[in-house]
Amino acid sequence: MRWPGGPMLGPQTGSPSCLPGLCTAGQGQIDRIQRTCLASFQLIASDKLGFQLIQRSTLREARTMLHAPPFVLRPYRHSDAVEVSAAVRESTETIGRWMTWAKSDFTAYDAVCWFEQCSQSRAAGTAHQFGIFTKDDEFIGGCGLNQLSTINNLCNLGYWTRQSRQRTGAATAAVLALRELALHRLKLSRIEIVVAEGNIASIGVARKAGATHECIAKNRLLLHGKPVAAHVFSFIRATDA
Repeated sequence: MRWPGGPMLGPQTGSPSCLPGLCTAGQGQIDRIQRTCLASFQLIASDKLGFQLIQRSTLREARTMLHAPPFVLRPYRHSDAVEVSAAVRESTETIGRWMTWAKSDFTAYDAVCWFEQCSQSRAAGTAHQFGIFTKDDEFIGGCGLNQLSTINNLCNLGYWTRQSRQRTGAATAAVLALRELALHRLKLSRIEIVVAEGNIASIGVARKAGATHECIAKNRLLLHGKPVAAHVFSFIRATDA
């Protein structure tokens, strides 16, 4: 099973926006997540997701939905699994170069497991992951805040856009909405966007969103098993400048 848990480096890649994978979880937690994933996927596969599951998620979404005009950022629903997995598969030539989890055999089951991990991390306050959608609920990509540090009061921000919807401004809109969430609602002091060297599209998004380019850090990311240099961008609260 592949988890969208590595660094997310932008619209065709990711800067670390996804959560760390299950390698950080204990075996008991892994077993619980896998049982939940399987049960959820069986509901989807049999077309019996059910009104109660959707109803329970509605109030949670209302509290966590972000507006990123003309797009909307919202938590993933289990019913998004088929569309999200199709978006990953269509984007392997672009996203896959920078995100090792973006494989041609990425399944709806993989997506449901990722959604479950997102929900658990949100509840624990360790990450805030969102899907990027149009107002008509078409899935465009993913984004989020992760690696939240309570000691240093900072986080990482990442984003990706499906291949057929790149160059629509979705990633930039998502970054601006997440900046507002992190600095003003969560009261973090610093946001980092870390983009592998050569990822021109993601670098462009960070610059367009107004992030400050601080440096190129050697061996900053591990990509396809090899350490690579990465651009480090940041946002900080004006009061902390």
